Amino acid sequence: MNEKFEQYLEIELAGFPKQKRNRLHLELLQDLAAEKLNFKDISDFLNETNLKNVVIRQPFFENVLLPVLQEEVSQNNLRAIKYLIKLEQNLIKFQIQTKNYELGKRQLIIHGLEISPEDKELLEIYEKDLTNFLRYTIHEIPHGVLYGINGANETECDELIELLNDYKSVCGKLSLDRNDLIEQCEFHFRRYKIYLQKTAKFRSYEDFLNGA
Repeated sequence: MNEKFEQYLEIELAGFPKQKRNRLHLELLQDLAAEKLNFKDISDFLNETNLKNVVIRQPFFENVLLPVLQEEVSQNNLRAIKYLIKLEQNLIKFQIQTKNYELGKRQLIIHGLEISPEDKELLEIYEKDLTNFLRYTIHEIPHGVLYGINGANETECDELIELLNDYKSVCGKLSLDRNDLIEQCEFHFRRYKIYLQKTAKFRSYEDFLNGA
């Protein structure tokens, strides 16, 4: 493993007070800025941090790991895609700070499946991600279907229906029975779109469902 990466592990495992740890990390980042890192360096390091349950600090992620992983993702490196997905919390913090959502978790999953459509690990990650998302979209029924924190509009209902089709495909490949969730989503995504076209006639989506 790269010597500087070994130093990172030593700093994290030593249990230094936060102030000293941060100072040592800063010195390490300055040293690493002069080095040309490759994917093998990153891969060996991430495997070791996972084995030893070592935290990836945000400055280290953004300045050392992310540039190499981004380049590898652009070269369709499936392992790099999976590493970034597993570093989701670091990635989310980076996105919030920069407003750059190009490499979001779902985009990474879809990119990975374009490269390897039958990859079981990615399919399982995607199924879990979509299950949570789809449950969220209908968790305020009968008040309405959500898209993000707001109620879905007609175009977003169409997007949800397309996403549900992806979900059906993923569940089929994994031989998973998610029929109850699929049927609920299919019903409400389609009905909510119809409701939006007729809001002048109804006080609420609940009234629409009740045929008021």
